[in-house]
Amino acid sequence: KGRWTAGMLSVCVGAIMLGDGGEGTRSSSAAAPLLRQPSFVALPDVRLERSSRLPRCLRPLMVMRESKGAGGGRRLSSGLKPFQRDLRRRNGPREVKELKRLMSFTSLDELLLTLENFYEHDKDEIPPQQAVAALNHLKRLKRIEPSNRRAVELEEREATCFRFYAGIVERGISRLSAKHVALALNAVRERQGFESMFQLSDRRIRVLAQEALVDKSGKVELYFDSQNIANIVNAYASAGYVKQELFELLAQVTLAMKPTDFTPQSVANILNAFVRSGGWSKNLFEFLSLVTLGLDHADFSPQHVSNIVNAFAK
Repeated sequence: KGRWTAGMLSVCVGAIMLGDGGEGTRSSSAAAPLLRQPSFVALPDVRLERSSRLPRCLRPLMVMRESKGAGGGRRLSSGLKPFQRDLRRRNGPREVKELKRLMSFTSLDELLLTLENFYEHDKDEIPPQQAVAALNHLKRLKRIEPSNRRAVELEEREATCFRFYAGIVERGISRLSAKHVALALNAVRERQGFESMFQLSDRRIRVLAQEALVDKSGKVELYFDSQNIANIVNAYASAGYVKQELFELLAQVTLAMKPTDFTPQSVANILNAFVRSGGWSKNLFEFLSLVTLGLDHADFSPQHVSNIVNAFAK
């Protein structure tokens, strides 16, 4: 009787497994006759059957994977296929690599040939920072001989090219840092017809200065350094633009800087720039006098001493 009971249990379990793969409790009609026979049946391997019936998971197109970052931490990478990365590059703004190698040029003609190749580009593709670099290298290599006919042609090309890249800088002025604004102003300060550059730069500098003064971290050096301030004030003074409100705002930024942010050269530049602009500030000069006394004497050259004393004498 015990063997017959065990046989019945085996038959029932086998019928259930054969009926729905072990995933339900309903028995099929084909297994019904077997229930009347007390015999043993071989039980199917449920694990193999289930694994064969599982649907295959398709790998998603965008897979976020963890990989080690440059700083030793972890970052998420998109896991894009090579063709997808190429498509993303084509759809995004093109990188103007040629404008990053302008320092290697020693001839104005060769520099113009390179810069003129971008006249047909969409101006939004050229970053304003690289346009600022183009202006300064044009200024660096400008060597014109009025008696030479080719020099006259070169001068016209240079003026057209300079105007083209100055327009890019003006349109992207809101994306520039204080350093790039200072470089742009010093590139145009000796030329006529760039009043709009000074007006737009005035607005941008005010925004940066206000952000620096209200920054809760107190790190003014993230926005300005002493050289940027000196170059900006000197550019306005050289071009004949007197911006008292702007100069006072830059003086406040200077007062918010740390004494360790200054060098003898930067102190001399700031003092002479403010003297030249007419934006003399008693608090600023007292602060810079204390900064000067705290600098290492070995860092001073005779020229530094002369420039600083000359600024205080005026």
